[in-house]
Amino acid sequence: MGTDDVAARGCPEWRYDIAAYVLGSISPAERTALEEHLRDCPSCQDQLTQFAGLPGLLARARRATDD
Repeated sequence: MGTDDVAARGCPEWRYDIAAYVLGSISPAERTALEEHLRDCPSCQDQLTQFAGLPGLLARARRATDD
C-alpha cells in the first residue's frame, strides 16, 4: 500500500471516528484523544478536511426535506 493510499483512508485506528468527530457524536475523552492525534497525523488531518463540510451539507438536506 502506497503513502497516497494511507492518506486516502486515514489511520486504521481513527478513520471511522473522524466523521463522528465532525458531527460531534463522540465522547469527550475520544474527542481529546483524537485532537491530540490530529496534531501529528497528516493523513487524518486530510480526512478531517474532507469531512469538514458534512454538518452544513446535512443541514441543507434537512431543510430541503422539511419544505
